[in-house]
Amino acid sequence: MATASVDREACQGYPQCVLAAPSVFELDDEGLALAAERTLTSEEIVAVRNAELVCPVRAAKLVQ
Repeated sequence: MATASVDREACQGYPQCVLAAPSVFELDDEGLALAAERTLTSEEIVAVRNAELVCPVRAAKLVQ
């Protein structure tokens, strides 16, 4: 069971995670990323791994 998370202390509102995994991440009203609170599909796991790589502050995480 894999999920996604965001380190909200580290997040600076860069939208790369949303672009890499739009079904998993979104930006809230403050411009910070939020992760969907559910089990990810295999396609979403790949997308979240990409989001981890493109996040400039490494706030997006895959949790297994």
